[in-house]
Amino acid sequence: MATSTLFALVDTLVAELSTALPSVQVYDGFGISEDASDFLMVGVEDPNGSEATSADVAQEWHGLGAKSRLEAGTITCAALAWRGNPGDAGQGEARAAAAAIVAAVESHLRADPNLGGLVPGLMWVGFGTRLRLVQDQTDAGPYALVVFDIAFKSKI
Repeated sequence: MATSTLFALVDTLVAELSTALPSVQVYDGFGISEDASDFLMVGVEDPNGSEATSADVAQEWHGLGAKSRLEAGTITCAALAWRGNPGDAGQGEARAAAAAIVAAVESHLRADPNLGGLVPGLMWVGFGTRLRLVQDQTDAGPYALVVFDIAFKSKI
């Protein structure tokens, strides 16, 4: 019996979202790239940090006899979009691109909340419990970062 569905779920999300978002670089954790394109990091809250709290999970016994547990948790993700044109118009473009990444993740999870049964014990996975927008103008142009959680519930 699995200790947690978290680990298999992260692997499955990375694989599924890489396919679902072909124009976005999807990373398992921190991604290292000099390419200023759009990206999604699964298990990262701050792409500029050196470490991340990737997920939070809680478990409780399910029924008598301590033979199974219910698990509920969240996996943190960061969607980031850079745009090369400095100024207000560029900021809006970056924000719209980051929002489109988040919307694509949400649509994918709504379409298949069980992820095709690929994660044993997974009851459902869904778009988040929080959403945070960070924006900045840099010498390289504006960017928008959206940090959000993917929530899930499992029976193990």
